[in-house]
Amino acid sequence: MKNIEGDDKTLEVLLSGPAFGIDFYQREYRWEQKQVQELVNDLRDQFQQTWNPAKPDTPLNHQSMYFLGSIVVSKLGNDRNIVDGQQRITTLTLLLSRRPAAALNLGNQRAVRKGLESCKGA
Repeated sequence: MKNIEGDDKTLEVLLSGPAFGIDFYQREYRWEQKQVQELVNDLRDQFQQTWNPAKPDTPLNHQSMYFLGSIVVSKLGNDRNIVDGQQRITTLTLLLSRRPAAALNLGNQRAVRKGLESCKGA
């Protein structure tokens, strides 16, 4: 039996690397607008706690962090399957794909702020 290891990862690190797979036993994507909006609001609220409009190019690693919850990934060789956190990862991937400029500039406050603001009513 393998050990279960946990560590902190940024969204940028989590989403880099090989694509995630989703095992057959996982439920379908079920989030509706209410859950998506709650996630976007939580992210925006956390971001705005330390946003400094006078320094829009400050790296995000100088911002307070947001705990996205546990994301459990099973690895077998190069395959990565999401065991827990599928709804959150899928939603964030969809939001970032909707705003590619924000996705490419995860380290830039201004790009992330614009991305989060544009998701109002997502």
